Amino acid sequence: MTLYRVSAEGYLARAQTQLALGSSEALFYAAFELRACIEARQDQYLDAQRAYARGIPRSWKIGNQRRELSRIFEGQKIQLIRIRLSSGLETFRYIPVVPGLSKAAEQLGDVLHAQEKFREKDDPWWLTLREWISRIAVHAEYCCAGELLCPCLVRAGMGSLAVDLKNNLMSVLPEIRPGKTFEIQVDYKDDWLDELPSLDR
Repeated sequence: MTLYRVSAEGYLARAQTQLALGSSEALFYAAFELRACIEARQDQYLDAQRAYARGIPRSWKIGNQRRELSRIFEGQKIQLIRIRLSSGLETFRYIPVVPGLSKAAEQLGDVLHAQEKFREKDDPWWLTLREWISRIAVHAEYCCAGELLCPCLVRAGMGSLAVDLKNNLMSVLPEIRPGKTFEIQVDYKDDWLDELPSLDR
């Protein structure tokens, strides 16, 4: 029996596997895994920003999570953190779960219930559903690719980072530790959503 990973990346990988199967029933499994992926990613972000949160909503309360994250860090910009280390320039990205993605994940709940009617396999509803779920998967993959679990809040020369240690980032860990001094540059990218497909249903 394989392990059932409950990280955002684990849910995403299973959703992508289900979409690749191409069957009608696989769409429902993909919808569940994608919704769980977004819940898990928002949960990761809130946990990393616990010091700033008024409360941590339960993961299945996806709208409440979205509102709390928006209160902590308003906006839909990607934050790019460039740190000059002895090994060179390292870039970390905070990629938010934008309200559109969170709302789409909420709407996935519509297909997670018993269907009200039978649909033939050539019914256009299936193609529309597949395309919509596939677009959500593209956004989820992009979001999960970020290395930062919260934006770096820099005040008076001080800042903090919460890093998701993946993508071979373990090699830079010795240089990014409390008490260590390094040069940091903060930039924002605000046109990134134009590069992704629409989440409209």
